[in-house]
Formats: sequence, structure tokens, C-alpha cells
Amino acid sequence: MPEILLHYIWQKRLWSGLPQHTTAGEAIEIISTGQYNTNAGPDFCNAHIRIGKQEWIGNIEIHIHASDWYKHQHHTNPAYDNTILHVVCVADKDINKELATVAEDKQIGLGVGSQRAAIVNPELRDTYDVVREYAPSALILGNIGAPQSDLAEKAVEILDSDILAIHLNPLQESIQPEGDLDARGYIDLINQITQTVDIPVLAKETGCGISAESAKKLVDAGVNYIDIEGAGGTSWAAVETYRAEDKYLGELFWDWGIPTAASTAEVVNSVNVPVISSGGIRSGLDAAKAIALGADAVGMALPALKGAYGGQEALNQMVDRFNDSLRLAMFLVGASNIEELKNSSLIIKGETKNWLEARGFDTKAYARR
Repeated sequence: MPEILLHYIWQKRLWSGLPQHTTAGEAIEIISTGQYNTNAGPDFCNAHIRIGKQEWIGNIEIHIHASDWYKHQHHTNPAYDNTILHVVCVADKDINKELATVAEDKQIGLGVGSQRAAIVNPELRDTYDVVREYAPSALILGNIGAPQSDLAEKAVEILDSDILAIHLNPLQESIQPEGDLDARGYIDLINQITQTVDIPVLAKETGCGISAESAKKLVDAGVNYIDIEGAGGTSWAAVETYRAEDKYLGELFWDWGIPTAASTAEVVNSVNVPVISSGGIRSGLDAAKAIALGADAVGMALPALKGAYGGQEALNQMVDRFNDSLRLAMFLVGASNIEELKNSSLIIKGETKNWLEARGFDTKAYARR
């Protein structure tokens, strides 16, 4: 969601159905949203709010993430001293705490976003520290970009990570106004990271999928796992389109990438490392299909984030429903465990069939297992 859309929602009071409370759970009454500020400084001036029984008049600052306050250095800028309310879409630390608590309870692996922000801005570190604090025995994946090989050891240290993910996001960087368009030496940098850290390394796409050829290069570079994250889930080209003044490239490449199902099948049939399928996984049935294609595990973000917004009960319900639907799919195909599900018969049809056969993969082999 672009920040300017949050400004519009605030200004037009379009928050029906959205939570209106502080991170401490106190109810907020918006008496006046204030005047929109088109100059430097807080987003809205002279707003009037009530928190509990206390009324406040002052400025409002709006961000996507709570941590953006520190990322933008507002805590050091006197212009923000009269801010009475920080309105955010995602309270990073609270969301990470919710996710980590459930990950520990259910023993689910949990991956964080890029840790570069916490390393460059130490004041953000507690939004990451909370993950290991509340998930001391869960599988935790750290995260850095391929060009950030110098941050690898620090990233592992911050989370006491079990696996370090290296995210690959060339399309997003290409659409970003401030993006890094120089991808030369990526494979060498990935190889350097695998030799620097003493934990396994996972290569992770960010919505465009991974081809068979790229997967082989990544394995040759030393990665231990591959998360294909194909097209079909979050489009980071779309996200960056909302941020860009010139939206031409973002709209043109909005749906660019290898579809998740096709990428999963390509990679599992081309390399001998564990493969995670992600990108549009929304239910246990989706997971069952990905595993039947050969994936060893699946990853998803949107359903978990939606659950986390609703608190522990909603998040636990999401996980339980996911597991129940996966179990039901396994029951219906006669699979008593994941390995049997991976070897169940599967009919591949439509665009996925066309894609894989054009790329030289035998889809009939799935139907005759």
C-alpha cells in the first residue's frame, strides 16, 4: 500500500472497519484529522484526537511501517517534536512478535525481511531482536541482498539465524527510482556469502520465479536451499509502481516472471537441493499442489500477515485452517506423510503444462507415478 494512499484514507476518514487503537490497545477518537501539510515536516498539522480520556492537539505523521519513523530520522528532527500520533499500516515490532510467538508454539519456520535496515540503523534492531526473543527454538531465516555480502555475518548474529536467505530482486530494483541496476558479479557475491557464514544459505527470489538454468548456477555457487517465489503472489513491480512518479515501467512489467507452479517444477527437476515453493500460496490445498510438484516446503506471507493483524487468536486460526486443509488434501489422495504426497499422481494442464513442455519437461511423468 503506497503511503500517499494512507494520507488519503486519513484525510477523507475512510477507515471504517480498520483498527483505531494504539499499540497498547487504547481506543482512539479522531475529532479532527488536521490540515494536510505539503511542505517539509509532519504530514498533517493541528489535528485533534482523544486517547482514552485525554485530548491532544498537534501533528500527525503517517507511515507504512512503524520503523519508518527511525529510518527517516524523525526522532532527531525537532520539526516532529509536536507529533501526537504516529499512524502506521504495520507496527513492525508488534507484528514480528505475533508471528514469532505462533512460530514458536507451532514450530513453524519464520523468515524476516531484509536486515540491512537494522544493521545500517541500529535503532531498528529491536524490531528484529523480538523474533528470536519470542521464538527461541523455532527455525529462523535471516535475510540480506546479494550485494550486501559485507553484512552477512552481522545479519546472522542479530537473529542467531539457522539459515541465511539471500533475496534476489532485480525487477524491483529496476522499477525503483533509487534502484541498483548493476547486477554484475551477483553469483560471485553469493558464493562469497556461502563461504563467509557458518550456517546454510538459501537463495530466494521475490516474485519472479527461478528457472532451471538459474537454479543450477545458484547451486554451483554454494547455496543449500532455493526458494523459487514465483509470479502469482505479491508483485514488487506493482508496489514500486505506486511509489514511482513515472509509472510506465512498473505497469508494463507488473506481471513479469515465471509462474510459481512452472518455476517449482523446473527447479525440483533440475537440482538436488531442497526447494521451497512460494508466490501465491494461500491455503493448505495450494501447499499440497506445490508439494506434489516436488517442493519440499512452502512459504507464504499474506495470510500470516492478515492473521497477525487480528492478534494471536486470528493467527492461530489461520495456521490451524492451513494445516487442516493440507491434511484433508493428503487424505483425499491417500498420502499419509509429505513424502507420499510428493509422489502422488498429478495431472498438469493448461498454461503450466504448455510452459513445462515447451521448456522440455515431461508432464506425463507426474501422472504415472
